[in-house]
Amino acid sequence: MLSEGVEETSEELLADLSKSLFTAAYQLGGSKTDLHAFENIFNRYAMSFIGGTVGGGIAGGLPGYRAARYNNSMDGKQATRELVDIIQQGKAEEFLATADKMTLNDKTTKNKVDAQGNYE
Repeated sequence: MLSEGVEETSEELLADLSKSLFTAAYQLGGSKTDLHAFENIFNRYAMSFIGGTVGGGIAGGLPGYRAARYNNSMDGKQATRELVDIIQQGKAEEFLATADKMTLNDKTTKNKVDAQGNYE
């Protein structure tokens, strides 16, 4: 999320550097063209950073949302296929350990879920 903000800000900086180079080239060629690089930089860079951070957060959360939505609408056959895949991948023990930590429909549980969906 934060990296998206930095990426967007660096793109804005590169655009300003490009404008500066083209302005210099135009003026060396005798033109009075000015592409107005580095104008209003605080607002533009701040908006790029904030927009990238927010956009990255939304885009980063979308796959998790889609996966949760898919898992919530799964029928018995699909659930069985998922369990068979887990066993075939050699992750049965990890699955069972996670299931042991979970308490379904228990609002008093103190289990925490990290950003990757793993239970602590």
